[in-house]
Amino acid sequence: MWRRKNALIVEKIAEQHFLNMLKDLYNMAREFKPWQLILLLNIFKDVYDVAISPGTCVTSDEKFFKKLEAFENTLKAHLLATQVLHFDETGIRCEKKLAWVHVASSPRATLYTLHAKRGQQAMDEANILPHFKGIAIHDHWFPYFSYKQMLHGLCNAHHWRKLTFMHEEKQEEWAKQMK
Repeated sequence: MWRRKNALIVEKIAEQHFLNMLKDLYNMAREFKPWQLILLLNIFKDVYDVAISPGTCVTSDEKFFKKLEAFENTLKAHLLATQVLHFDETGIRCEKKLAWVHVASSPRATLYTLHAKRGQQAMDEANILPHFKGIAIHDHWFPYFSYKQMLHGLCNAHHWRKLTFMHEEKQEEWAKQMK
């Protein structure tokens, strides 16, 4: 009886470990294109004889996002405690619409946030710039300067690009000398 009970416990632990492994695999693949995710769910069914329902996927997503929430809070606390942060934004296509990835980075960590807008509303919602009190390195786009509680440093890569343009396209010799 004792051995049978232990065998059942070991079997339950192995089953739970296997299910956790499948959930982890799903979470790693959840950013795939829809047809790739369908392929993965079919592999689960065909190879492991495990059918994963949409409800299981939603529950798994909720647990995964909950775990990420704590990480995101830790990341934001790290960034806000850093003396110098670099900020930028770039446009991308998301679900066939223009969206903006906003970046806040230190030498040790980077936060990416996605927003439908480029400007100050998106920056406020990312919740770093409104609270940052160090030195913000950025291009000289005007919304950054609305944050008065920090010092501003301008990114030399942008200056370099503009000087290169002025020299190569406008034949301005002074721009070459400044580089």
